[in-house]
Amino acid sequence: MSTSRNKTLTLLGLTLLCVFGLAYATGSEAPSAEPKVTASLDRFEAFRSPAAGELPSQLRDFAAAPDMQQRFGLDVSAIRRIDGVGGKAWYLLPGTDSLCFYDGAGGGCTSLEEALAGKLLVILRPPPTLDGSAPVSPASTRGVTNSDDVIIRGVVPAGVTSVRASGANGSSTTAAVSGGAYEISGSAIQSLAFVGPNTPAPVRLAP
Repeated sequence: MSTSRNKTLTLLGLTLLCVFGLAYATGSEAPSAEPKVTASLDRFEAFRSPAAGELPSQLRDFAAAPDMQQRFGLDVSAIRRIDGVGGKAWYLLPGTDSLCFYDGAGGGCTSLEEALAGKLLVILRPPPTLDGSAPVSPASTRGVTNSDDVIIRGVVPAGVTSVRASGANGSSTTAAVSGGAYEISGSAIQSLAFVGPNTPAPVRLAP
């Protein structure tokens, strides 16, 4: 009976040791990782406000998709709502050293570092036309061909007031930033420049 009691106490001691060890390890890692992520997210105006309340079901599906969770580790409880282009609701979704945005139909993701550099964006082709042009298809910052008409949607850090797109033929288009979000269209867009204080460096889209 004494042997059984000793075994029980030993198992209890090991359990407490494991729990204490886990708490200690978690506590020791938090100071080095959490402030960095918080500081980075705070560069986006939306994260200076409380998390969004009720979320659209499509957004929850977007965030909970296994591929999205595996690649970006999205935190649904920390999603922020912004007044995007045309006053429509857009959302920012933070993840593990990453950031995504959702515009009601789809969105894009990148690392926090790239997002702070103005590269949280998607490049879309316009809808198909009667002549059989290509349907809407998301691209990336790798660029577009000289014959492409595209729509670019993105989110930028606080301080950016407008975005200027420059085309291969020397043309340029400017779009205002609303709530950190913008939409700009043009043909053969090769680069984006940001206007405002403390803005990221221009982003080159051409291959």
